[in-house]
Parts: sequence; C-alpha cells; structure tokens
Amino acid sequence: MAEVNQEVVRLFFEGKGFFVQSNVQFPIASGRGRAQGNIDLLVANTDMPSGLRGMIPGRFVLQEDDVSGIGRAIVDVKGWHGRYFSPATIIEHAGDILFGPEALQKAAEILGTDQFDRILVVSRMSPDPDQRGQAEEILRQGGVDYVIEFGTIVNFLWFNVEENGGYAPRTLQTMSLIKKYVF
Repeated sequence: MAEVNQEVVRLFFEGKGFFVQSNVQFPIASGRGRAQGNIDLLVANTDMPSGLRGMIPGRFVLQEDDVSGIGRAIVDVKGWHGRYFSPATIIEHAGDILFGPEALQKAAEILGTDQFDRILVVSRMSPDPDQRGQAEEILRQGGVDYVIEFGTIVNFLWFNVEENGGYAPRTLQTMSLIKKYVF
C-alpha cells in the first residue's frame, strides 16, 4: 500500500510540473551498526530558479494551488487512511514521521541546497480544531513546514485524468476506468 500512496503523491507533483525523485536510499546509524533509510520523494519545481525557497500563503495545510509556491522539498508520505492525523497519532509514530538529520543531509546533497521545504502528506488532519492546532504545533516543532492531505492530491488527479486516456501508470489508468464506468 505504501508504494501506491507514494505513486499517487508522485503523480500529483509531476502533474503540477515538478521533477520528482522517489525512494532515495541513505545510510543511517542504528544500534546494530549501519542501516538504510529511505526518503519517499524529493521534488523540485521546474518553474522556480534553483536555490530559491517558495512563497506560500500563511497556512500550514496546503491546498492544490499553494504547491506552485514550493521550490524544492523533501516529502514524507503517510497514507494511514483509516485514521485522522491527531496529536496522539504523531506521538505514537514520532520516529516514523519526523525528518532525521541523515535524511535532511541526503536531501540537501541531491537538491543542491539546504534551502528546501519539509512536507508531510497525511490521510487527513483531525477535524477537531483543538486537536488540529495541537497536531500542527507538534509537527512544526518537529521540523515539518507543510502538510498536504490526500484528499487534495486525489481531487487534483481525479479532475485531471481523462475518461478515455491511455495512461502508463496503473494508478491513473484505474482512475480513468472508474471515471468512465462509475461516475
């Protein structure tokens, strides 16, 4: 399922004009010696000069049009679709969510700058305003610059896939077939 989630997010960024590199491996120190870490996606906006950080309106949870303000970013995809992203979820999975120094170093090496955004893609933030605010604060303190909800991503892909399109990625082909025969 993780691969499908990453593919959906990759297709979103590519559809918005970004160059995307996925599944970037890097070494990390562990209690048992060296291990491999993984960056889900690195993205670079083709419409923005190298080395510039984007300009995003003052919001933490990005909408589709906000993404054009991203210059370069490291993207972590958490497709935990059965739950809201709440403070309890973040605390329970903190080691799986926050960007470690090795990942940030590898991202800077590949992106050619340490001036990039840190984006977390989640199923959906809690609808409760207090929990949502607490979750945003914990994520910001952990180094996350922005969140994108899967609904935003799927909505973009849905409205940009054609019923009769012949798509190479299975995900887009499946969406095309569903759009043709169900809706």
